[in-house]
Amino acid sequence: MLFDKPDEHCHFWHWTSETESTCDQKGTKEFTCVICGAKRTEETSRKAHSYNEFNEFPDDPGFVVRKCMTCGKVVSRTRIVPLEDCAETDAVYFGAWKQPYYNERKRPLIWRVLEKRDGYLFLMLLGERIRMPFDWSMQRTNVWKNCALRHWLNTEFYDEAFTAEEKARIALLDPDGDTTVIDGSAADRLTLPTLDYVRSYFFSHKRRLLHKEVYTKTASETVENSIRAKMEGSIMNLSCSVGYANAQMPIIAVDMDDNRVKEKQYDKYVMVL
Repeated sequence: MLFDKPDEHCHFWHWTSETESTCDQKGTKEFTCVICGAKRTEETSRKAHSYNEFNEFPDDPGFVVRKCMTCGKVVSRTRIVPLEDCAETDAVYFGAWKQPYYNERKRPLIWRVLEKRDGYLFLMLLGERIRMPFDWSMQRTNVWKNCALRHWLNTEFYDEAFTAEEKARIALLDPDGDTTVIDGSAADRLTLPTLDYVRSYFFSHKRRLLHKEVYTKTASETVENSIRAKMEGSIMNLSCSVGYANAQMPIIAVDMDDNRVKEKQYDKYVMVL
């Protein structure tokens, strides 16, 4: 006899129905025994919230909001503070740029304060306001100093995104580094982070303050995007995936020392690109 004890027999389960999980609720799977008709239910895990941008939404001005792209739930909400009162990791306004899907009118740019050092604020752009390829010139270079993105950020974007007062405070950065302020015409007004800088940020407790995906200016051996390192759900990429438009997050240095600003006149430099 196959089953000596009906209450201890082995069930032969057949999947019969399923309720899909969502970002907030567990789903269920129902199974039926093909022999005795008994039923059992198992819960499936909730889906993780899917988000990859920080933005200020029209219905929530003054806050940086991170919204789930699947369920629409606000995952995080952080107040945007004045530039003069900010601390590291705060979100601040600086400049303005065209907001996609809002009739191309300018909206304030939102930045994350990466460092506050020696009277300078080092900021990284948040959101997806700049979606550009690394290089769209005929040479298709993967070298930061020669790419079209660098030229565009330091000329057209710089000219249109910032007021005269803001330009007077934008210090010059080392194109080979991240947050090193230098003098000279071969410097950057806006620069992309290096892979090493982003890696150090991602490995710290601050990693969730940045996008899940950050593109850098570190050159690969080929024109293609050759580094794609997953770390705890986050991804760092070389920006030199030259043929595709990616959300670019440049770094900028804002000089908060009024006397130094008057002396240096950063906006008077002519960029050598």
